Amino acid sequence: MENTAVALSGVSAGYENQLVFADLTVAFSQNQITCILGRSGSGKSTLLQLINGMVRPINGSVLLFGKGLDYSRIAHQRLSIGYVVQNTGLFPHLTIQRNITLLGQIAGLPKPKLEQRLNQLMDMAQLPSAALTRYPHQLSGGEQQRVGICRALFLNPPVLLMDEPFASVDGTTKEAIFLYIKTFQASEPRTMIWVTHDWDEAENLCDQFILLEKGRISVQGQRDELPSLRVNNLQQS
Repeated sequence: MENTAVALSGVSAGYENQLVFADLTVAFSQNQITCILGRSGSGKSTLLQLINGMVRPINGSVLLFGKGLDYSRIAHQRLSIGYVVQNTGLFPHLTIQRNITLLGQIAGLPKPKLEQRLNQLMDMAQLPSAALTRYPHQLSGGEQQRVGICRALFLNPPVLLMDEPFASVDGTTKEAIFLYIKTFQASEPRTMIWVTHDWDEAENLCDQFILLEKGRISVQGQRDELPSLRVNNLQQS
């Protein structure tokens, strides 16, 4: 499909003797935010791990812009896939500057480009320059999450995976971060695939959604369909 960024075709996958997906087929549109909803154990995180090459399918294929993942070069391919996880995943022994620029250093970007991209992201995330010399534990939870987003976006990847990154952030901080996400998306549109258990979060941010149940797609649709689906989901719980 011409406007598809990521696609899984006939994918079966799991861990050891536990099958999570059986013949899963799904496509994610370019430059759209798709939220993946579902209960614990429905396969949400495994879906992201398949896209990032952390889990290899038993059968089927994972396509990135029409080309299958090359697992022999997966580290290189991951440079085009940003990944933000719960609790930020920042390196505690590195300064904020080094945390954010790490992927750029690995990719061999020259110092002027590193500094230019760093400053651009700090401005977009509204992080003070004084934070650059600090360490993660010296920042608030909301600031750490913004740093994690900056790091994931450093190489301007066309695909960004988000695995419940704000599950432990309070409501007020979360609302502020959502504004930064919208700023990033308006400035640098990309395909975001966002795992969440929070229906409010999905209604606030997504363009499209997928509801997973026990490794299969129960419902797939547009954001304006979420309120009625949410009511039905609560009634059936």
